[in-house]
Amino acid sequence: MNGRKNVVEVLIFKKEVEDDPRFNVIGEVSLEDIDMLDHIGEGIDVKLIPI
Repeated sequence: MNGRKNVVEVLIFKKEVEDDPRFNVIGEVSLEDIDMLDHIGEGIDVKLIPI
């Protein structure tokens, strides 16, 4: 928990990682959008929109 009201933290991994029971997988980045990850740095606010 990040302690900020109305804020949800989402971790985006740029490479495959082993399953970890502490985390839930909520989605994957499509191959056509994978290059955009290079433009998202630590602490950058992004809005995730379900498709």
